[in-house]
Amino acid sequence: MQFHPDKSHPIPRYPGFISAVPPDLSLSSSVCGCVYLALRIRYAGNPGGTVSFQPGANLFYFLDPGNWFRTEGTYGVALPKGLSAVMMLMIAGAAAIGWGRLPAAFRQHVWVALAINVPLFLLFAAAGEARNLSMLYPSLLGLLAMAMMVWMNAAAPSPEGGERA
Repeated sequence: MQFHPDKSHPIPRYPGFISAVPPDLSLSSSVCGCVYLALRIRYAGNPGGTVSFQPGANLFYFLDPGNWFRTEGTYGVALPKGLSAVMMLMIAGAAAIGWGRLPAAFRQHVWVALAINVPLFLLFAAAGEARNLSMLYPSLLGLLAMAMMVWMNAAAPSPEGGERA
């Protein structure tokens, strides 16, 4: 027996796999399968493979000191590249402040995402493409949120009415 969160009565569990699958899960799986099949059919004749094996392209990219300080144009504005020294220092600062405040489950997500995403990035990603680290975006967002909480708590007025030091 299972209890529904909004109801006070138990919901019986049905034996067998098919009867236990919610209808919306099977519908969404069917839609995803159809979209996947349509994409495979549409792009079946395109040259090239699914993945480009580039071992070492990222290694050589990071060994070149110039790549750590180059900028790129984003909507006409010159900004540091996504994997530049400036961005790495900002991420390291947010991680140093926010890591201890992350919930344990979120910290585990960070380690799992790092273990999966970094080797794939080093083997298959184009040199310096920060967007290929997308599994780490939730981790970065959590670290930034924790760092912002620390900053906001430090900037909040004290109970005596003055600013905190």
